[in-house]
Amino acid sequence: MSFKDQLNQDIQTVFLNTDEFAELHSINGKEIGCIVDSVDKNESMQYMQGYTIIDKSICLQASLLNVIPKTNNLILFDEDLVRVYKVSNLAGMLYLDVSQSIGKFDKDIAIYNTKEVEVGGGCLEIEIDDIFVSCKAYIRNQSSSEVFKLSTRLEKQQTLFKIPYVEGLEKSMILVYKNCNYNIISIDNIEEDNIFIDLICEKVE
Repeated sequence: MSFKDQLNQDIQTVFLNTDEFAELHSINGKEIGCIVDSVDKNESMQYMQGYTIIDKSICLQASLLNVIPKTNNLILFDEDLVRVYKVSNLAGMLYLDVSQSIGKFDKDIAIYNTKEVEVGGGCLEIEIDDIFVSCKAYIRNQSSSEVFKLSTRLEKQQTLFKIPYVEGLEKSMILVYKNCNYNIISIDNIEEDNIFIDLICEKVE
């Protein structure tokens, strides 16, 4: 066994053993043994141009994550969407200082394939076909400034649906939330990390 392998084994069996100090948490959908340390709300740190209070520090084995988060990335910690403000990787132990919850990944949505159906006179109509994926999502209405930055039309209220990464999404699909249908206006694989996808959608009236 190499030194690196021995070190990773010691980290998992000693420091991050869930029978000892660690607890199981979900990070970007993967169950991982972590040590979570809440930060005193009176302690704060300066980052970039903002004054941000760190909510907690998460310690875990770096090799268990498919993608190591970068500063200012969003991660899904249990059901909470949080922002990473500091990343330290020390001898295979990863330390993440993260913000308070930005929002919850707790809304049930479904995305369906569509098909063209002839309705007479050579006219075609789009109908919902079989289901493509169902998942939890974080949902937020887009502000006017956000819509302008995305260079999308402002004819209707647009809604952001942030979902776990899934391959094969197309704008021709229909998103369904609370029995309402939404057209997908744009699809953004955030940072090309295959962790989150942002869907900008408009409600079908």
